[in-house]
Amino acid sequence: MSKASDKRDEIARSLESLKRTLKEGDRIWFTTEYAPSGMTRYVRAFLPVERGELEHLTGLIADVTGYPCKDRKGTWAIVMTGFGYSGSDYLISALMHKTGLKLSYRDF
Repeated sequence: MSKASDKRDEIARSLESLKRTLKEGDRIWFTTEYAPSGMTRYVRAFLPVERGELEHLTGLIADVTGYPCKDRKGTWAIVMTGFGYSGSDYLISALMHKTGLKLSYRDF
């Protein structure tokens, strides 16, 4: 298999996993950390599943939206650079488009 074919398969698997995990109306929680330069943002995504428990969706969302993911301070984060709007707003819009689900979000 080619690298492009492997990447398409990974994206398809991540999208299927998100579709199995998420339900219409779910609220995804985002945390954003800024690099000292201010141009790079590190975004993490979580789904609250039970009281006190969160499911980490960062890697799956990074795969589906095409953003790189980096280990930052012991947890994975989506790396977003060079824009002047909300990264979580962009990610939730892209995620709703890809999954066909109406979702909401909250920034922390």
